[in-house]
Amino acid sequence: MPDPTDAVTSEKEPARGSTRVNVSVPAELLERARELHPDFNASGLFQDALRALVSCEHTDLVCARCGTSMREAAIADRALTRFYVDVISMVHDHARAEGTVIGLSRRLRDLARSYQLRIATELPLPGLTRAEREAAKVKDFPAPKKPAPAAALAAVPTSSVEAG
Repeated sequence: MPDPTDAVTSEKEPARGSTRVNVSVPAELLERARELHPDFNASGLFQDALRALVSCEHTDLVCARCGTSMREAAIADRALTRFYVDVISMVHDHARAEGTVIGLSRRLRDLARSYQLRIATELPLPGLTRAEREAAKVKDFPAPKKPAPAAALAAVPTSSVEAG
């Protein structure tokens, strides 16, 4: 037997194969709905709402405190935009400091952890073997050749008029 203090009670009606549900609605709300919609059908409205509820993918989120609705995609876009701005700023600072790619990957991992991304603690950082690191070291540029004497440079044409 349902608790009489519940706002919704139900009974099985085997003859029709459906369940009867009693729903408590504030009187003012019901009156207003009937004023706005003279052919108001509470049963049909409730059925439509239940169908929408069970078939919904819940792409809207509602604040429990104020009731404001936001699209899940908009929330994700805001978070990803903030993360991307932080990444670009970090890459810029790291490049200006002439940091290494390995150092950058560590900084990116730390940033992802600050955003509480679980993957940042699960995915290992990229790395090279010692042999790969040695092979990848930046080679020194060859020493420049001795500068040409000033007299030889003076004889080199500087425009197409002089060359012709």
